[in-house]
Amino acid sequence: FARLVGRGRRDLVGRPFAEAVPEGDDNGCLALLGRVFRTGAPETLEEQEHRHAGPRPVYWSYSVWAILGEDDRPAGVMIQVTDATETAVFRRQAVAMNEALLVSAARQHELAAAAESLGVRLQAAVQSRDYFLAMLSHELRNPLAAMASGLHLLKSPGVGPAAAEQTRAMLGRQSKQLVRLVDDLLDVSRISTGKLELHKERVVLAAVLRDAVDASRPLIDKGGHELTVAMPADPVLLDADPARLAQVFLNLLNNAAKYSEPGGFIRLSAVRDGGEVVVSVRD
Repeated sequence: FARLVGRGRRDLVGRPFAEAVPEGDDNGCLALLGRVFRTGAPETLEEQEHRHAGPRPVYWSYSVWAILGEDDRPAGVMIQVTDATETAVFRRQAVAMNEALLVSAARQHELAAAAESLGVRLQAAVQSRDYFLAMLSHELRNPLAAMASGLHLLKSPGVGPAAAEQTRAMLGRQSKQLVRLVDDLLDVSRISTGKLELHKERVVLAAVLRDAVDASRPLIDKGGHELTVAMPADPVLLDADPARLAQVFLNLLNNAAKYSEPGGFIRLSAVRDGGEVVVSVRD
């Protein structure tokens, strides 16, 4: 026992157990001795850490029996101290490993849920991108068609100065619209979310409708349709994105030109309604 605790025999013999094993007061060993002495029933205290100066932890197990006197009552106790370090360390490692496995399993579940959520977001982003690109690809055709028609008109013989100037102005407006659409295509952040930005400004409604008519004119002329435009006498000012608004009216005019019988009639009108204005396309 002296070797086990790393003390000299003279420090142990004749001294109370509490001095030989000072941690016994904390780990319950002294209380165990008292119970066995009072009751006579043997008890065991498993794998208690023993304080010492070594680098590795040491664990002891205590087994205590009563020493019976002549009257069969406890006259003393006998204690057996067993070095249980190997078993205790293995048990604690097993517990730590099991806890680590539980944490790992929970982490794997979290990662799987995160991966599933990421997959859903990626799929939504791809769908938004496809919708965005399809929409803008469709819109790109409109200014290109108007510009091609205007260039063809400028090359035609007998074009008067007034018509040529009007056509050049239309080409300038449609080229700006084309640049705006290309900028949208190059904006990766908007492509990933499928959203278009609005650039509001003070704009005259008549100018917006003129741009829409310019872009739709090739399709209207191709179908041999007659287009009439009715506007309020006074200028109507809007707080709007002229490019986006022109695309809205252009789509309505194109649909009217596409789905009307050849030689049809298309009417574009704008009417004030209090603080608002109502724009209608009728075929």
